[in-house]
Amino acid sequence: MGKELTDLISFATGMDSQTTGLVVTSSDFLRSAHNALSPPSVISVSDGPQPKSSEDAYHFISYLPVMGQIYEFDGLKRAPVAHGPYEEKGEGWVAKARDVIEKRIGTYPPGSLHFNLLAVRDDPLPNLQAQIETAQASGQELVAADLVFRLSQEKEKRARWDFENSLRRHNHLGLIHALLVELAKKGQLDAAVTDAKAKMQERLTKARESGQMEED
Repeated sequence: MGKELTDLISFATGMDSQTTGLVVTSSDFLRSAHNALSPPSVISVSDGPQPKSSEDAYHFISYLPVMGQIYEFDGLKRAPVAHGPYEEKGEGWVAKARDVIEKRIGTYPPGSLHFNLLAVRDDPLPNLQAQIETAQASGQELVAADLVFRLSQEKEKRARWDFENSLRRHNHLGLIHALLVELAKKGQLDAAVTDAKAKMQERLTKARESGQMEED
């Protein structure tokens, strides 16, 4: 979990639920992590009353096994929601949690973008590195080579994630403005807008025909 979360859990151990919730909501570390990928403000505004946002209130909902049952933890609900017991055999609690999540997903229209599904798992890097050391020590060169390849793939994936996250955090307004100005100077802005509208209309038509678009 990392030092920050471990220290937070240790600090809150023994507290009642209300005080624990206060500790969690007061954590600068959790607040920063939660807001890390929030879209940057594209327009600077002066001090004063801010307009109310019409965006949905996105938040995390967790499903965890507790004392033989699957519980749903939703910060917007007053208490956890029990979804019943699960069987230990096979996939165990994961199978039950998947059924609950699939039923919830089924309540949304096809192609809906109202949620993302995330899975929290152990970091594979330490395990892969330990396996490589064991394979090399025992002379299993082919196994070690395969593990080294898997390790390099995992590192490349993380580098790609870092790059994608940096794009999400960056404010691209300056670049967009500069491109629009250049297009206008060259007399190409109107044509670019017309072309973009045509492409968007084509995408909307395809989405409507495939049933992936909600309509009033």
